[in-house]
Amino acid sequence: MTRSWPSIAAWGAALVHFALAAGVAGGEGVPLLLVLFLLAGLAELAWGILSLRAGRVILPRTTLAASAILPILAALAALTADDGVPVIPLLAASVFNVVIAASAALALRRDRSGATRREVGPGRAIAGLVLGGLLASGIATPALALTEAGGLAVPHGQLHGDVHSGH
Repeated sequence: MTRSWPSIAAWGAALVHFALAAGVAGGEGVPLLLVLFLLAGLAELAWGILSLRAGRVILPRTTLAASAILPILAALAALTADDGVPVIPLLAASVFNVVIAASAALALRRDRSGATRREVGPGRAIAGLVLGGLLASGIATPALALTEAGGLAVPHGQLHGDVHSGH
C-alpha cells in the first residue's frame, strides 16, 4: 500500500460525508446527522492532508479508533433519522473508513515491530497513486450520485441554458 492511499480514502470519505450532510441540511434546526457528517468530513479532509504532508499515517491510535467508530455512529444515527439516509453512500463512506482504519492498524503494527519502511520507487508510487485514485473514484462517484446533492447536480454531457442556433 502506498503512502497516498490512506489520504485518498480520507478525501473520498470526506466528499461523501459532505454530500450526505447537504442532503440532511434541509430539516428544521441542526439535526444530529448534519453535525456528524460535517464533523466527519472536516476531520477526514484535515487528516488526509496532514498525513499526506507527513508521508505517514498521523495519530494512528486515534485514527484507528475514530475510523472504526464513525461508520457505526453514522449507521445508528441514520437508522434513527426521520428522513431516510441513502444506504449506498453511507456504505461507500464506511468502505473508505475501513481503508483508513487498516492503514492505521498497519502503521501501529509496523511501529511495534520496529520494522523500517522501505522506500517505494517512483514508478511504483505513481502506479499506486493512479490505482488508488481509480478505486476511490469508482467508489465515490456512484455514491455521490446517489446523494441528494448528486441528484440535484447538473447532468454532465448536456448543454446548459438557452442555445441559439446559427450564432
